[in-house]
Amino acid sequence: MRRFEARTLLKGQSSGGATPLGTYIMSTDPAMTALYGVAGYDFVIIDQEHGPNDTASTIGHIRAADANGVVPLVRVLENRPTLIQKNLDLGAQGIVVPKVSTAAEARRVVEASQYVPGGRGACASVEGARWTSTSDWEDYASSANDGVVVIPIIETAEALENFADIAGVDGVESLVMAHSMRVRQRL
Repeated sequence: MRRFEARTLLKGQSSGGATPLGTYIMSTDPAMTALYGVAGYDFVIIDQEHGPNDTASTIGHIRAADANGVVPLVRVLENRPTLIQKNLDLGAQGIVVPKVSTAAEARRVVEASQYVPGGRGACASVEGARWTSTSDWEDYASSANDGVVVIPIIETAEALENFADIAGVDGVESLVMAHSMRVRQRL
């Protein structure tokens, strides 16, 4: 059965006990992910929002991450349950979601990432589930629910106003503050 390591890693428990080291992957070439694994990086964020990565390149990156001891996360294009579920089915261990501005939007991401009624559909015959047999499905689904991480990106003025509410949503592990965010005030 697949091991989910993202939650443990992001809580600061990398293999060396140091703060986890990761990077965004903008290239479609999975060799980049493999190189980061060889270089000792702990995680990669495969960028589908601002990079050219699509389903084919993303699955290549996820396979390269798995083969080289790197935790694969995917930054999706937008907060759409089908995009979140698709990337988790490919084998992503976490989802980074842009422009999450309210607690309701954050809950939507969490729900899409979980095997619960109204959330992810049960499908054992996908790469992310490692083609789990139906007899092992409950164990896999429980492991996935406990191990997948959800990371909203705070990048709007509304998100800043709702920061505490977003951070308080059960299932939100970490938050990313967009470094180029500018808050404008009206004069």
